[in-house]
Amino acid sequence: MLKKLSRVACAAAVMALAPLSTAKAVCTSGSFVFCFDFTFTATSAQVTYQSGTGILTAFGISGYTGLANTQVGSSAGTFTIGNANSSIVPAGSVISQSPAAGTNVAPGSAVALTVSLGPALVAVPNVVNQTQANASAALSAAGLTTGAVTNASSATVPAGSVIGQNPAAGANVALGSAVALVVSTGPAALTPAVDATAFSDGTGARTTPAFSTTAAGDVLVALVGSDGLPTGANTQTLTITGGGLTWTRVQRAATSRGVSEIWTATAATVLTNVTVTSTQSVTLFNGAPINQSLLVVAFKNASAVGATAAV
Repeated sequence: MLKKLSRVACAAAVMALAPLSTAKAVCTSGSFVFCFDFTFTATSAQVTYQSGTGILTAFGISGYTGLANTQVGSSAGTFTIGNANSSIVPAGSVISQSPAAGTNVAPGSAVALTVSLGPALVAVPNVVNQTQANASAALSAAGLTTGAVTNASSATVPAGSVIGQNPAAGANVALGSAVALVVSTGPAALTPAVDATAFSDGTGARTTPAFSTTAAGDVLVALVGSDGLPTGANTQTLTITGGGLTWTRVQRAATSRGVSEIWTATAATVLTNVTVTSTQSVTLFNGAPINQSLLVVAFKNASAVGATAAV
């Protein structure tokens, strides 16, 4: 391939001929004729330049991406290559040249090129399990920035500490890159749920059918109501027992002829085939047993019981 170019267009010749394995370019400037032979491989570029008479003008090739670390020149002239990091010039492109474009030099002179290695890379530090503040400080010390911060629950990482990061620790990234963090909010909040229920309704003392729970630490609530005497003082009270538990009354209402009560107990272990019994203080009226209703509910993931005021 043969091209006749002006001296100032020699730089364009390098860019235009880069895709070719070999090429020739003839540059003319007044009485001077410069002949360039370009040979490109995957790892090098050989440039042979000759002039019929006089001096050779260095040509500008800044930004050329075909040059690699190894450059071979003929006896007529040689490229020397240096490398440097650049946050602006892409890796493989020329950052600068010496002599500068347009400088008059003797035939056979060397042209020094500085080729970009791309941005300087730094290793991402491991900030997992550090507090968010310490993690951000470690990233800053490494020349990085804190990116997006999201939250997630964790049963093992304390609230406020880092669960994960992206990029991962050890990854090589450009100086100034952002590292996203996932910060723990602590263990996930558990929602109370019904684990078991048992019900008994009738006259006299009531005992639930046997029931079992599936989790240790269940909070049991007994909701019980009983009739009382139709005349005189309302002295009816109730007592809850069973399951090997310690029961506590948390609310009582006895504004009518009878009583309603709420009792609670906490089971430290899983319960298996237990029963709960409610016993009345007044059991008979005119020789007949008094009506009573008992409902027991076991809640898992609960910590306490609240009760509203009597109505």
